Amino acid sequence: MARLGHRKKVLLPEGQFFRFRILSAEIDEEGKFGAQLALELKVSGGGKHGGHVFTDWSKISTDEDSGELYIKEDSKAEEIFRAVGADPEEADTDNLVGKTLMARVGVSENGKRNRLEYGSIGRIADEDEAETTVEEAPF
Repeated sequence: MARLGHRKKVLLPEGQFFRFRILSAEIDEEGKFGAQLALELKVSGGGKHGGHVFTDWSKISTDEDSGELYIKEDSKAEEIFRAVGADPEEADTDNLVGKTLMARVGVSENGKRNRLEYGSIGRIADEDEAETTVEEAPF
């Protein structure tokens, strides 16, 4: 019999802004809540939370007649594509991988996972990309 260690789940502090690098982006068509965009995100830079990784989920709409997946205007998924400089009308998950964005972090209703807060997701200005972390934004 092998002994295993145990680690408590670590969550980022709710309401704080961070810079994230998108490690992977996939569409889950068969999810419990319908089609969703799953992003594996990593907090950029060092500091107390640097390197923290979690998955964020965003709703993807499905046309009832054709079954076509699409990004709804003014949705969280659209906000993500725009934040990395990708056109949501030409949405492709490959356009997200390796890109960076800034967002305020929330905690799910059940308190078990982090998420990006809709309405706070934005682009990192080119001149700011050299900075390593934004643990607390001045706004």
